[in-house]
Amino acid sequence: MNGVVGNTGVGVGVIGGVGGGANGGGVGSSSSSSSSDIKVGVGMGGGPANGAYACGMNSAVAIGARPHAITNHGLLLSIAHKVGAILKSEAESEIFVVGYTMLAQDDAPIIPEVLQNLSKFLQFHEIDRIPDFKLCLIYSILSIGHMTVGNTAHCIANFQHSWSLLVQKLIPDYNNNNTNPNDQIEILNSLYILSYMHLKYNLNQYKSMDVTCDLNFNYLDDISYIIMSNLSLNSNIINKNMNLFWCIYNLLSLYQINDGPPKFYQLFLLRPILNLSLIDFMNNISQADTSSKFIQEVMISTVSNELNYFKRTNKLLIFKLTRALHNSIILIHKIIPETSNIEIYKIFKKNLIIKSPSKFHDILRSYIFNPVESIHFNLLSVLLKEFNLSSVQSFNFKAFINSNLNNSLQTFSSAMLPFFEIENREINNNLGIVSFPLIFNLRFVNFQSVDILKLDNLNFEDKMNLNYLIIEWYVTLVKLLINLWKNNHLIDNCILQCLLYLINDNSSDFQFNTEFFWCVFRKLNYYFETWLSFIKNQYFLVNFKNNLHKFVLNYIQSSLNLLSSSVYESRSVTRPNDFMLPPIMPHINPPRTSL
Repeated sequence: MNGVVGNTGVGVGVIGGVGGGANGGGVGSSSSSSSSDIKVGVGMGGGPANGAYACGMNSAVAIGARPHAITNHGLLLSIAHKVGAILKSEAESEIFVVGYTMLAQDDAPIIPEVLQNLSKFLQFHEIDRIPDFKLCLIYSILSIGHMTVGNTAHCIANFQHSWSLLVQKLIPDYNNNNTNPNDQIEILNSLYILSYMHLKYNLNQYKSMDVTCDLNFNYLDDISYIIMSNLSLNSNIINKNMNLFWCIYNLLSLYQINDGPPKFYQLFLLRPILNLSLIDFMNNISQADTSSKFIQEVMISTVSNELNYFKRTNKLLIFKLTRALHNSIILIHKIIPETSNIEIYKIFKKNLIIKSPSKFHDILRSYIFNPVESIHFNLLSVLLKEFNLSSVQSFNFKAFINSNLNNSLQTFSSAMLPFFEIENREINNNLGIVSFPLIFNLRFVNFQSVDILKLDNLNFEDKMNLNYLIIEWYVTLVKLLINLWKNNHLIDNCILQCLLYLINDNSSDFQFNTEFFWCVFRKLNYYFETWLSFIKNQYFLVNFKNNLHKFVLNYIQSSLNLLSSSVYESRSVTRPNDFMLPPIMPHINPPRTSL
């Protein structure tokens, strides 16, 4: 990264090259406007519900839902007409209305501020004095409008106009001669909107899109870190714009949920949220108002960042002990509500609980829910990562998957083996919280007229993360099955007993012998294939899955000396030239065990 991160609040410390290059040229004048502190609700339906701004530390994070209605239609039409005059196209004024209206429906607390400030500016300024910052936002809104009406070519063209203006003109300009801290806030406003759009509309899928999603978020990671560092001596500016910074925090943290914490993570530890610093808030979430989905995303983002930071450094920043981190994750699971109110789902769940052994009632009632939103799957991902944290601290499934999509079986096996070499010595409730809903909800995959299990609310990146979750979950359960065979005392764990009960078609009548081992194994493969098929777009995983199946069979046969009388799938039968793991001392079959 070029440039110096200063602490005097001047510039953003970079001249191009942040996160990579970008093509295109900027347009418009170079004058700027400081409008970040305008609080007048022009064109939008007021501020956050309850007027909720935490005041003890000048926090600006909104609590609860906010209205989506655009109350002043006349003003919106007026500023849209002005946009049409700026661009010399009346048709674009209508597209602007569409884009503005669609963006206003998002519940991120920074959106009404951005739209109100833009409305206010356009209302009181002439069209020949529109600064580049405002043009950047106008192009972004037009891009959303064109996507909404199905004109993807114009959507991408406007996105790239906005991107080029921001990256090739505004960032370098204010890196060299910026004296106004609010200009840096303007940069982040535009960069946030572009990043939000890239994810929501999956712009990566279009070949004409020059700006990849990774490039976009690399810029967001770099620029937001540098600007927060530059403004570190101006806490008033930061705290006044905490809605923006917390929105970036959530967006970037959840985008990097399988990678690492954002560069600015440590800069947020003492920043205000709900009258507390982030550290104090996360250590006292049981006493906080966590009903807002936005606050729930902050919580998930933070425990994810803690996990990823710990995996890299073996240190925690917010919690004193990994046990405290675990307890916080479990508490978050209890806080986040289930959104499904479908009657047939409730009946099926109740039926399962009633017919199960009484010792399973509480955990089935608490752990089974219907994950339909990204916040649910992100929480499951964090829970699974924390479960595996004690086993292999440095193993990153996303990195492993992406680097082994087309590798040979031998290379694949060498990379996969470390995860299997450390046994599960403790089975905690994370295993049930993740596994029970993933198993139970598969029965609804083929329901046609009832939307119980649906992924409509997930964007492309969410679905990719769901792929990583399912793969890590499958591999974790296979490893656990192997360790259970080696250490039959694990069967005493109630979570594991309940898991086997679900896998065994809701029956506790079984004997843990060779036949049952392979029966469970076949079921795990069924869950794995069914989930990946349901997510769809699995063409890039064909070679990976073949190698994974072969590796798992080879490992079972080599480490346990177990041979299935009928190997579960012919495609997984190894050929003489396939890579085989070195023989491991076989284990004596455990005694027969019943629940």
